[in-house]
Amino acid sequence: MKSFRENFDYYKRRITLILLLIVLILGVHGLYVYYRPRILHDWQLVSAMLYGTMKLFLFSPPLMPDADVTIGYEIAKWVAPMLTSALVLTAVTKTFYHSKNALLNYFSKRHVVIFGYNPKSIALMENMRRGAKPWRISCISDCIVPAEEAKNLEKRGIAVYYQDITKLGDKELRSFLNGLRIQRSPYLLFTGKVDLFNFTALMQLMPHLHPKDPMAVLVQMGSSSMAEFLFSNFQEKVKLHPDLSKVDLSVYDDEELTVRLLLSNMEEHIARTGLTPLRRIIEDKKASPDIETMIETIRAPHFLILGYGKLLPHLLLALANDAVLSLREKTKITILERGKADELHSFLQKNEELYQAIDIEVQPAEVRPRAFLSQLTEIREGDLKVSYILLPDEDVGGNLELLSSVQRIFPDIPIALRNMSGYDIAPVIQSSPNPITVFGDLAQIMTPQIVLRQRLDDKAKDFNASYGLTSELLGKGGGSPWEQLSYVKKRSSRASAAHGSLKEEFLKVYYPDLSPGEIRALLKERTNELQALESANSDDPIAYHAGFCAYLSDYPELDYLSRLEHMRWCNSYYAMGFKLGPTKDEYKKEHNCLIDDWSILMDEAFSTCHPEYDLISALALFQENEDVNAHGKL
Repeated sequence: MKSFRENFDYYKRRITLILLLIVLILGVHGLYVYYRPRILHDWQLVSAMLYGTMKLFLFSPPLMPDADVTIGYEIAKWVAPMLTSALVLTAVTKTFYHSKNALLNYFSKRHVVIFGYNPKSIALMENMRRGAKPWRISCISDCIVPAEEAKNLEKRGIAVYYQDITKLGDKELRSFLNGLRIQRSPYLLFTGKVDLFNFTALMQLMPHLHPKDPMAVLVQMGSSSMAEFLFSNFQEKVKLHPDLSKVDLSVYDDEELTVRLLLSNMEEHIARTGLTPLRRIIEDKKASPDIETMIETIRAPHFLILGYGKLLPHLLLALANDAVLSLREKTKITILERGKADELHSFLQKNEELYQAIDIEVQPAEVRPRAFLSQLTEIREGDLKVSYILLPDEDVGGNLELLSSVQRIFPDIPIALRNMSGYDIAPVIQSSPNPITVFGDLAQIMTPQIVLRQRLDDKAKDFNASYGLTSELLGKGGGSPWEQLSYVKKRSSRASAAHGSLKEEFLKVYYPDLSPGEIRALLKERTNELQALESANSDDPIAYHAGFCAYLSDYPELDYLSRLEHMRWCNSYYAMGFKLGPTKDEYKKEHNCLIDDWSILMDEAFSTCHPEYDLISALALFQENEDVNAHGKL
């Protein structure tokens, strides 16, 4: 019975088609039997039969009720108008649902407009309609949506439009957008499969966007070159249309979304494995360790990646920022590539700055089973213990083949296994000794939490606001509002916000007896002390330098956070392709403060690179929201 309910629309279409054929046959046959003795010419007979059959469906039987007809004709006379009524009712119902959805969307403050109709946008729309506060959605498709699919979407509360906006004139486009009330939508998403379509559609839309409130525009864009071209054109459009300054433009692609989901499941384990030695020292000595002890104790995570997979480039770029924990060693990535060597090495050559951020080791995976086990054993016995294992290939069968070998050598290490097949592999892995995370399903990835990244963006905006507030309190200038930040600065703020959870875990370990609220209060006291130091030495750079060094010496946890934040900041810029240069230049991708040696930063580069900004960035992550609100920054 459950299967019938799930496939009700399929069976309904088939039943309707069968009834239609039966009615046509019975009607034609009944009219033939009645007219044959009465009409001499064949062509008139055929015309009368066809005309009479058509009238059956128009609630107007061609024969009198007392006519001598077959039982088949009588059946057709009753069933034909019923079929017509069903079809008319279906059309009326669809029109009703669409009108209702369009009206609710027009007046809703949670109305999202999605351009593009494909399996991924469908999964996103279905997830957005779930939950306690479902989003209102308008889906603009540049191709015809099958009638039954459109009807089902309309029934779920999604207004579906067939309109290729790239082919509309200015007046038609303006009228269409006004009907959607797009200016009040908090999110616009361009989800087309082709980058060029998304680019063209957004450029066509830009002159007609006059948002009343901040609006986030997210564009599916697989090509980094096309993304840079998009942002360049967008900046030019902002100069011509000032209202676009309220638009927060960002790009994403499928693999990046998958990495977001994966890293959200890995954060806790990264912190736990890296900070466990520090926790043990604090528990044993019942005292806070100095900076040298923390540097020697806190370990970097080591990721073992088997295979390539299209998400690997995005994963490496994300780990360069999100997994920074140790000051003594870089995050370690060991890749056993299997048949994708050219793609992997091409990516690493184009992003050679990554080697500055993470320790990447690439080995060809052994083909013979025994040699492969020996290779895994050698990695297990290396200097840095493997903390996480990833099987990122699109071929879930290949991942499962590797799984048994990995479990033999690493029986207790967490594993992330990609499964894009749509099939449930839980029965295969349920007896595994390893904790296994299965990822890659569309329903998991295409969620508002991942795609809209509302939580991360809120944290990034909070960070930017509190950074400006903290900087202003310390006499360093107030910074810029979120809407005025460049694309690079926004990416940097998001990267800092993404790393906040590791910093929080570090402070929890360092202050085991304090609650999160007490830790925030303590950091606020430290911020006040830093403000007093700045005020007392505002006219004496030498005294301020000495005082800041003494300040970090007094608070080794803040010293560690400052160094960690600077390393993370450098890594995030390396991941964006920046290099050390004589000046700050986002166009040339150069920055004069990409200095890895903290001692240089605290000495000859102190007055030019201001390492106190690294401390401000770390403290800003823990700024109380009410403090920011009080200064009008949010």
